[in-house]
Amino acid sequence: DGKNAVISICLDITEQIETKDQLYFIAQSSLCGIFKARVDEYFTLLYANDCYYDLHGYSQKQLEEEKGGRAIDLVYPEDVQ
Repeated sequence: DGKNAVISICLDITEQIETKDQLYFIAQSSLCGIFKARVDEYFTLLYANDCYYDLHGYSQKQLEEEKGGRAIDLVYPEDVQ
């Protein structure tokens, strides 16, 4: 009928925020190396936290330049299969 209307929706996103905070804590943890890799023949790195690089003795830049971001090169050769 041409009248203005206001529609409001309220959602509880507490669980999503808590999950996001927990994942952020894990990703930033200095206790363990966390990485995400593409499941291809090279296990191409998509993400890794600083501890992951420290564990392998590389900086992010070094790993990209020297290994092309291939996590498979960091696996003990006999364990690759």
